[in-house]
Amino acid sequence: MAEQKKTTPKNNKKEKNIVSFIPFIIGGVILLLIIIAVIRIIIWNKGEKFEVDPDYEIGVETQDYLFFMNPALIEGNEYDGNFDVVILGNDMYLYDEDGKSIAEMLQEDINGTVYNCALKGSRLCSVNDHWDEEFPENNNPMDAFDFFWISESIQHQNYTRQWTELERLPAEIDRAHYSEVLRQLESIDFNTVDLLLVCYDGQDFLNDFPGAIVDQPYTILSMEGTMGAVYEKYGPNYPSMQLMFVAPTYCYKTLPDGTKKGADLPNEYGLSLPDSVGFVLAKSMDYSVSYLDNYLGININSETADEYLLEDGITPNEKGRKMIADRIVKYVNERLAVK
Repeated sequence: MAEQKKTTPKNNKKEKNIVSFIPFIIGGVILLLIIIAVIRIIIWNKGEKFEVDPDYEIGVETQDYLFFMNPALIEGNEYDGNFDVVILGNDMYLYDEDGKSIAEMLQEDINGTVYNCALKGSRLCSVNDHWDEEFPENNNPMDAFDFFWISESIQHQNYTRQWTELERLPAEIDRAHYSEVLRQLESIDFNTVDLLLVCYDGQDFLNDFPGAIVDQPYTILSMEGTMGAVYEKYGPNYPSMQLMFVAPTYCYKTLPDGTKKGADLPNEYGLSLPDSVGFVLAKSMDYSVSYLDNYLGININSETADEYLLEDGITPNEKGRKMIADRIVKYVNERLAVK
């Protein structure tokens, strides 16, 4: 048998002394680390002072996705040299009480014709997920004028649905304005349109339409689904017409108690406005549709909103509209220039 090593009282005492020093060793290491950290902070605080230029603007990376190109360069397109633009959207692109509307500004700076077919009070999304032909009284009359159903009528150049629902619109809707837009749409040959600008403000977000609905990528009840359902149809039917979605700008929602809640804060779905339109960006990329990020690309935010928005918290004043128009014009004219 192997001889067992005997532990003497002297060895036991030595081991106990070593163990008793371990807490002091650990404490010393921690203290050393703290001293080093304090010295580093002191040195850092004594570093060179950095003065910020008051005129310097910190750049924000926008999420622009611009697939749009000069129509003269599109193979098979018989471009006539006149750049025709149709605007589908709502209130923001109509307001002109304190100056020119965005559409008027575009008309001045784009070498072509701008048809403003925006409808005040209309939406991107629908209240109902289908159109009930059997029981039309079940339909929401405003749905007939949202982006999907207006686009459906454009595909067939038949606006019977809209004319039928015109008389059922809520009292606050200007029917004369809607009639004028319908007549203009009927007069446009969309085979000759070069660019369709999809320009809806943040009303869908403020009215709690979801950015997307799980497992329903083409439902017209959400922003993502509406764009997917519409993008599916314009390409095959109008191969020479390009689309550009112009993202809504920062806005406020007026709560029942009169206070305002910024669009950078989450809604009942836990999403902010940029989160919600992010789904539209993804759909735009899927279908090679241009996306102009006017949320991050325009200097309207929680700090500047009072300078650029009207009292309603969503409609830009003339200065705000000029920024929006200039940005659209910049990207359109850049691509119209043949290089």
